[in-house]
Amino acid sequence: MDPAGCGSAGAGRLKQKLRWLLLGLGLTGALACLFVDGAWDENRRRTAALLVLAAAMWFTEVVPPFATALLVITVGSIFLARPLGDAELFLRPVASPVIALFFGGLVLAMALAKRGLDHRMASLVLGRWGRNSTALLWAILAFTGVTSMLLSNTATTALMMTMLAPWLDKPGHDANQKRRLGLAVAMAASIGGMATVIGTPTNAVAAGYLAANQHPVTFMGWMAWGFPLVLVLLGITGWMLQRWIPVAPEPGPDLEALRQPMNRGDRWVVGVGVVTVGLWMTDWWHGLPAASIALLPVSLFFLCGILSAADLRKLDWDVLLLIAGGFALGSALEKSGLAGDVAGVLSHGDQAWQVALSLGGLALFLSVFMSNTAAASLLVPIAGSVGVMNPTMAVILTAFCCSLGMSLPVSTPPNALMHSRGWVQTRDLMIFGTLISLLALALMVGVVAVAGR
Repeated sequence: MDPAGCGSAGAGRLKQKLRWLLLGLGLTGALACLFVDGAWDENRRRTAALLVLAAAMWFTEVVPPFATALLVITVGSIFLARPLGDAELFLRPVASPVIALFFGGLVLAMALAKRGLDHRMASLVLGRWGRNSTALLWAILAFTGVTSMLLSNTATTALMMTMLAPWLDKPGHDANQKRRLGLAVAMAASIGGMATVIGTPTNAVAAGYLAANQHPVTFMGWMAWGFPLVLVLLGITGWMLQRWIPVAPEPGPDLEALRQPMNRGDRWVVGVGVVTVGLWMTDWWHGLPAASIALLPVSLFFLCGILSAADLRKLDWDVLLLIAGGFALGSALEKSGLAGDVAGVLSHGDQAWQVALSLGGLALFLSVFMSNTAAASLLVPIAGSVGVMNPTMAVILTAFCCSLGMSLPVSTPPNALMHSRGWVQTRDLMIFGTLISLLALALMVGVVAVAGR
């Protein structure tokens, strides 16, 4: 009998029991919300019950997160929509402009991956800067961060892992180099996505809420908030990794073999991608909505045969459903007045920075243990109802903090991938992930304190 295997199986059973216990507590809490006496009316009680139920299911993940989102839409449509005075309240988010925007981003990313252009871009970057360990660290941070602005953090991490694995997994390779580069990829993949609306689903949740509440943020408007923060955090991450994880000088990976001439299809995908991103970045000039622009690559790639029906079926539909469920829950919280009630509790601080610290700290804590998108779905409507802060600033800060919960292997897919590969350990993620998250929160709270609102 393998003692290690028995211990692992026992720990797995204990974890499963704990998840079901927490879910049972959540169900009890949801039922209790239905019978609360006091100032809450029937709509608030039903919305609170749905919120607690969704939070428990997202936190424990006894079912896939998208299944919980579907439950929110279904239960809300049947039991809440009409009492709240809007029969389509829970259905409208499924076809919202932000869903269209994120759909376009997924299609663009799939076209790049299908043509192998993501690997080709990585090989060009790493082949140029990979001959020196310090230059390689900064090149990986920069490329991972920029790629994560357009691709999902999971796809970005998988790409970088594919590029680095043949080199880092060689016998006798410096363990510190694995730690350093593994942490660089994991941290940069989570940080980089904050820079654009399509970079991460948490951003899409926040942008959708702001658009639905008369505070729309353009593609470039979001970058004005996110890009400077991303640059600062990538700089801090690089400095910490370079200073605290020294590596011996060694030649970088040889990626010359991955370089291949681009054919007509490759050039077509690159051209459409450049035009799409260019239109996103110049919306102040032409006035076209970002969601409409996102449909350009969708139409062209399928019309021209770059992508097929089989490719369409491979898209991350579960992510889109999760975002839609978050939108629907947020709409219910706002419409019922429950978001305003909870925001009133968080608004007891006299200063905007105190409220920002409360919101950001709660978002960081929750997103360490549950889906970042689910955490944003719960907290963004509350942040938008806080009266002490500017609603746009409060919502964006909350979305950023939901993306920065990266202290454990289970916190984000990039962390899980790097940990499963054996390049980083749990203690590495706890130290660097926690430090970077807290520094980011301090920076954002400082900006709020200076701005006053």
